[in-house]
Amino acid sequence: MTKKPEYLLLDTEFVREKTYFSKLCLVQVSGPGIEPTIIDPLDPDTDMEPLLDALNDPDVVKVLHSAYQDLEIFYHLTGKVPSPIFDTQVAASVLGYGEQVSYANLCKDICNVEISKAQQFTDWSKRPLSQAQIDYALGDVIYLKDIYLKLKDQLAERGREGWIVEDIARLSDPDTYHVHTDRVWEKIKMRSDKPRHLGVLKEIAGWREAEAMRRDMPKNFIMRDDTVMEIAMTMPKDKTALERVRGFQSSQVNKPMGKAMLDAVHKIINADPDTLPKRKKKKSFPANKGGILEMLKLLLKIEAAQNDMTPRRIADNDDLQEIALKGEKADVPAMKGWRYDIFGSKCVDLMEGRVGLSLKDGEIDISKVG
Repeated sequence: MTKKPEYLLLDTEFVREKTYFSKLCLVQVSGPGIEPTIIDPLDPDTDMEPLLDALNDPDVVKVLHSAYQDLEIFYHLTGKVPSPIFDTQVAASVLGYGEQVSYANLCKDICNVEISKAQQFTDWSKRPLSQAQIDYALGDVIYLKDIYLKLKDQLAERGREGWIVEDIARLSDPDTYHVHTDRVWEKIKMRSDKPRHLGVLKEIAGWREAEAMRRDMPKNFIMRDDTVMEIAMTMPKDKTALERVRGFQSSQVNKPMGKAMLDAVHKIINADPDTLPKRKKKKSFPANKGGILEMLKLLLKIEAAQNDMTPRRIADNDDLQEIALKGEKADVPAMKGWRYDIFGSKCVDLMEGRVGLSLKDGEIDISKVG
């Protein structure tokens, strides 16, 4: 890359079935003055430095579609998140193309091109690559230029550049890709909510996650969720009890894994009850606020349609419940930024009687009261 491009069009191919971290198999690049090119990180003769330098160049916009997985790969590869970035899926979501529109659909809608997904589930780690694989991979950046420029223009024309700032900031934040081993237990739905059971669950789930990362293998290869939960609920105190746990391999009882399980149990048995984790229990929504909630749902549908967006892109049900309960003081995304401008402020007006909903010529009308 002799001349610095204004933007770089990027896509990756990877495999992850037998590893914890995605194995980068291919990088496709294109841009002003750059022909669509394949970079093969599995070829020992490939020099990755020019690409890595461009990824971290603050003057070059990195353009990707549905960027999370690509950025995650680069983050774990280099310890940095490429910046600045432009995610065409995020941009399309505020321009009426749908909340999670695919690259293929954008190619069809914007470029009038039907692209084949025949190679979508191919094994990208095998060499040599076939011509069909190469053509498929290059297709993911060949049309990305037209999509990027079209969406960028539409954002400017509709004054919506600021509408994607929050999502881009989240994608650019390294913490988005950092695994917090002390929080992975929260994703496991266990039957018991007893604090000591949750404490053991937290310890074991965290240990398993760290071990999976260390050995670079899927966490369920280390221990299945069912076994993790069984240990958490039965809390085996010795090797004999641990050996009886369904799903736990008896061959591991006298090995580091067995010791880690028993250490976790004894740690929680002796822990101060005030330090044990608790599930956040969602309060039931008050029945007397049900009417307000239904009106807010209707308002959301109206405003989403008028702004050519899916309702969930503006607010979800949790947002609506908080607004119904707290009005202007609700601390939710729908009451901030552009969402407040097009929806949140109208929620407040509706709840405080400044506007009303009525039928006019067979359609729902939002109008000022008084």
